[in-house]
Amino acid sequence: MTEDQQMTCPAPARLASGLWIWAAGLTVLIALLGLANLPDTTSRKASGPGLGVLGGVLLLLGFAAWTIWQYRKGLPPARLVLAGVTVYFGWTLIIGVTMVQSGRSEFPVLTRIAMLVELVRALSMIVATALSYTPSARAYFRFYERGRQAGAEVAARIWLVVMIAVLVQVSLGFTDSLPSHGRTWTEWATFRNAVEDATIAFAGLCLVPAWGSIVRQFRLGRQWARVALTVIGAVCAAFEVSVIVDASSFDTPAYVVCAVVQLLAFAAAVVASFASPVNAHFRAAAVG
Repeated sequence: MTEDQQMTCPAPARLASGLWIWAAGLTVLIALLGLANLPDTTSRKASGPGLGVLGGVLLLLGFAAWTIWQYRKGLPPARLVLAGVTVYFGWTLIIGVTMVQSGRSEFPVLTRIAMLVELVRALSMIVATALSYTPSARAYFRFYERGRQAGAEVAARIWLVVMIAVLVQVSLGFTDSLPSHGRTWTEWATFRNAVEDATIAFAGLCLVPAWGSIVRQFRLGRQWARVALTVIGAVCAAFEVSVIVDASSFDTPAYVVCAVVQLLAFAAAVVASFASPVNAHFRAAAVG
């Protein structure tokens, strides 16, 4: 099978694509409501927070558009990214509802409107995720791997070690940020620093399945997967260097150990990924 042979995108996947786009539009509305919720003192003194939010939303929209486009093309990791984002937004919705119920919002009316929009977004994404795993949709995403032979097993296993090291770190960060020291869920959800740390860590956890799917595409000889794994690994490695440098500031030794493992595994994975046998596997996959 050649790369340009494609299966027609089934109706459930097309409908899901429309729902993903709808959810992206709702995200813009939620961001605008968030800007309206900024205190007047903040908006008068500096435009930094608002510009930062808008810049972040534009970047996310660009990534969302690219991911939805790849989803329509039947790319398996794109489906897992969108499913992971669905789980993530479900989590943030629960946090937001808790904050509203606790009465901690400075703009209760706008916040309640934003929560309603978030609820619609979450439900839309849940339906889209369900549509993405209907029989016809599953067959469509399996078609992307049709005719591919797995290879580069050693390099793929090393990439899994890289992923697992980061997964353990993120899991440690997430569990450490959860309610503790006698705090209730409501007390924890309204404590800004703890929630932000847990939310960032949870976002990482939601994207791990997509990372694993990229490793699978690497085994199947997809050149873009080799590049993606190298880039992701390099970004994580840069973070791990800072962890090792500031090792004394971490209470959990396992966090630093994982940083060392990730760095060593990343170096080994890059070397293994561009070794002659692996290059031959990718060349054969491109011709097949």
